Amino acid sequence: MAVARDPCSAKRRDGAPCGALAIPFGAVCMSHGGAAPQVQIAAQRMRLQFDLWCRNEDLQAGLDTSARFDLLCRFTAAQRALERFEAKIVEVAELRVHIAAARAKRGESHLPPWQPSADDLAILGVRPKRRHARAS
Repeated sequence: MAVARDPCSAKRRDGAPCGALAIPFGAVCMSHGGAAPQVQIAAQRMRLQFDLWCRNEDLQAGLDTSARFDLLCRFTAAQRALERFEAKIVEVAELRVHIAAARAKRGESHLPPWQPSADDLAILGVRPKRRHARAS
């Protein structure tokens, strides 16, 4: 699915438009915030919504054809992909709240939420990676 990319909606310091291409399904380029996780998540959600819309249009156009079953399968797959993505966003938000509460209880609220401590990893059931010392 090829989609035309819009120019970045940000303005430079001199007030002129940025002019770079925005990230796919986003409004800004990588230099103006397109690399931020929340922008990437929003762009991914927009892509999934667009895919669902396209599949719905295909399904409506092919209602009276022999390919109706295939179109319905593609529509259902796109719908499930969007639902899984949205469920994962909720799960991540709940984990962040859980980690923040555990940190506050331990008195470690100064750590940023994206930097897990060893205790956070233990709560999630993840073993921290060991760094091996180099032999000189």
